[in-house]
Amino acid sequence: GESIGFLSVTDLLLHLIVHAVDGHMFNNGPLLFSDIAFLLELHKIDWPLFWRLAEAHGQTRACLLALKLVERYYGTQPVQWPAHLLVLNADMSDAIETASLLTLQDFDDRLNLKLSNEMAIEDCAISRLRLILSKVFPSRTKVATNYPVSPNSIMVFPFYVRHWWRLVTQRVPDFLKSRRQSQTNTDLLRLDYLSQWLRK
Repeated sequence: GESIGFLSVTDLLLHLIVHAVDGHMFNNGPLLFSDIAFLLELHKIDWPLFWRLAEAHGQTRACLLALKLVERYYGTQPVQWPAHLLVLNADMSDAIETASLLTLQDFDDRLNLKLSNEMAIEDCAISRLRLILSKVFPSRTKVATNYPVSPNSIMVFPFYVRHWWRLVTQRVPDFLKSRRQSQTNTDLLRLDYLSQWLRK
């Protein structure tokens, strides 16, 4: 008998896209396309509101790319395209191909690729150092998302030791190993291209 709040379908569509594109750069696999296709098939989207929200959050290109990828694999969708996006449509073939390939990247290596790309985007050594320190010394909230502890509990601090042990024994060796693989370098070039395309 309780009321439970949840996202509207328009907000859910935007969330799916922003999470997969801006948050993960398509490294969470091609399931995104079927999720969006099923959502569009079953529900009516408020398209004017969707595009206003996308623009307000700087996600117009991410939304355009994700929806075009859905059309590539699932056929024409009931999307109401804003007129000003028609100019971008002609210049999307490389972005669509790149994003498609990134959905198929090695699932076990995706975190290493993401970190390498984040470091490449930073424009100076200070920014890169700040990024590395944020990984070594994450917030208590971040630690609590990975371990069974409340971020407000004093017991969160012992989990930092587990976090550092995992970094030293797993994450750093995996990261260094991935940097020596040719496929990693290919995927990094794709990530760099896509990052630049999304920021235009």
